[in-house]
Amino acid sequence: MNTILRQPDGSLIGTNTDAAGFYAPLSGLDLAGQPVTVIGAGGAARAILFALSRMGVGPVTLFNRNVLKGAALLSSFGLKGQ
Repeated sequence: MNTILRQPDGSLIGTNTDAAGFYAPLSGLDLAGQPVTVIGAGGAARAILFALSRMGVGPVTLFNRNVLKGAALLSSFGLKGQ
């Protein structure tokens, strides 16, 4: 969560804008089936991989210090690594 919105009734709603911020500049491109590379497997990378999975890219090369964490992250979004 990186954004908190106050609703008219005073309640708070948390959201994350990372995926939308990554996706917006690329939304006019057809990246389906295109290979991509992502560096890191933290929170921002998770948001980016979410956006990439919606765009139908693949395969994905993910560089991360922990191979098992990287593989699990790719798998959680149904992405195939290389």
